[in-house]
Amino acid sequence: MAWTTFVKTVAMNRNGFTKILSDVSETLGFSSDDTEIKPELSRSLRPPLSNDAVRQLIIRIQKVAIDAYVELYERNILSPSNAAYMSRREFQGHGHPLQDPLGVLTHALFLIRIHFAAYKDVTCESPTSVMQTAEPRPKPLPYGIRVDIGAILSLFHKLVTHNYLDNPFRIPQATMSVLMTMREQPFAEYEWQCIASEFSDRESYFVRHHRLHGLILDSPLTHCEDALASMQKDGFINHDMLTVMRGAVFFLIGACLFNPNEDVFESFNEYMPPALVGRALAAVLITAALAVTEPSKAYRMEAEADVYRAAHEIAQNALAEHAYRLRVKDSPYFRDEVEPFKGHPSTRLVSRRALHVVVAVYGA
Repeated sequence: MAWTTFVKTVAMNRNGFTKILSDVSETLGFSSDDTEIKPELSRSLRPPLSNDAVRQLIIRIQKVAIDAYVELYERNILSPSNAAYMSRREFQGHGHPLQDPLGVLTHALFLIRIHFAAYKDVTCESPTSVMQTAEPRPKPLPYGIRVDIGAILSLFHKLVTHNYLDNPFRIPQATMSVLMTMREQPFAEYEWQCIASEFSDRESYFVRHHRLHGLILDSPLTHCEDALASMQKDGFINHDMLTVMRGAVFFLIGACLFNPNEDVFESFNEYMPPALVGRALAAVLITAALAVTEPSKAYRMEAEADVYRAAHEIAQNALAEHAYRLRVKDSPYFRDEVEPFKGHPSTRLVSRRALHVVVAVYGA
């Protein structure tokens, strides 16, 4: 992948992307417009939580959802068809399930955060089940929560792929087989049919009670993709680099979603529209990418002050300890440092060295 062909323009283009040729210390003096903006905030994000116990429960639910999605994707249950990628190189650029190539996982996690924010029974969320003759073991989430996780993943997969299945029990059975414990696994066919019926009922519940299409259209991921597409259209990046940056964006989103002390995106939504959050994600990616290709220089995307603030916070979350939940072995995010021009391109974008440059650039 040709990193040296990443930048094609030097001057500001019509979408306001500027290549700043200076050292980090020289990019920190940008002034911003202090004009008050009253944006149209996203209705697809809930208010920030005040209940820490619920936040910790949601973080655990998110981890279970991610693990389940990765396994189902790799088993070709919730995976894209081969037609979803124009080339083998594109698949290699952002085809790993943890890179969320379809956006299924990102939007499922946002709905999980909305749905379980009202969850009251957190007493069942004891972190371990202690046995006298064994080490403490993680207690499984309540069965009803796991059904909801499966239903949410299945729903967004259907919304995105429009895949037709001649066997209506295939996704419920495969999904719940991943989410159920060995002792919960049924043996008889009629038992699986009952589970599939319950699964479908929960899917129907989420369709009736949530704005699923609105959540997709108004999410930070969608707006980030729009910002990256604008960069490509204006010749600022090529298709290869768009693919690489798209492959790194879930790490940034996931790092924010795993923050144990703050609801990052929900807090953003209190003062800035989702389009600016999407631009902030794009700003982190473009600065990180250029920090990798030209380490002696720093680059700052011209944008609103709120975009700078959000980009700085997103990068800080990506450097935080909770982001290591996403550095899964055999994934493009596994290593936090790589040698220049080696390893998976997305690995370089989310390396600690690149992210430290982003924090410095947008921290003024």
